[in-house]
Amino acid sequence: MESLKSKYFLSHPDDPVIFHRKEMINARRPFEVLGNDKVRRNFDEELLELLASWEYTVITVCIDKKKHKETYLTWRFEPYHYCLALLLERFVFFLDQNGGKGDVMAESRGGKEDKKLKNSFEKLWENGTDYVDPTRFQKALTSKQCQGICAFYILRDLNIANKILSSWGVHLWKTIHLKKEGPFGPR
Repeated sequence: MESLKSKYFLSHPDDPVIFHRKEMINARRPFEVLGNDKVRRNFDEELLELLASWEYTVITVCIDKKKHKETYLTWRFEPYHYCLALLLERFVFFLDQNGGKGDVMAESRGGKEDKKLKNSFEKLWENGTDYVDPTRFQKALTSKQCQGICAFYILRDLNIANKILSSWGVHLWKTIHLKKEGPFGPR
């Protein structure tokens, strides 16, 4: 991944280019070179080859926030926190099945939102959910603290490429799922 970044965007390890999907799609700084169709095709091809060559598992949860608010008028879990609980459960199940320990990081959304999400994570760590006992979270996860960028990681695989895959994977899955299946499964 680093060689791809340096080839197309002059990234340097001391000042790395961070792949942000929206800026890349719109060819905004530092991705202006992607405004050239030939360069974009070559970059996309090389990136897809890399993605196809790696071994990884994607765990996602998708929520229709509007439908969630309409459906749960009295009991309403904040959508990001609800998704965090579901993702953590699935991540812990995955780690248990594979004998691993993992770390959790969440995409920064701003001061108040970040603090609320970190508090929600700590409550899950301390209290668990209806389906996962807190000791199971504590055994599988490396820290009671939620760090800061969008994903869950198995320690042996922790690197920048995982962060990129997470962000892109979630967006891609959401787009495909909602187009094909609708927000609540097959139509």
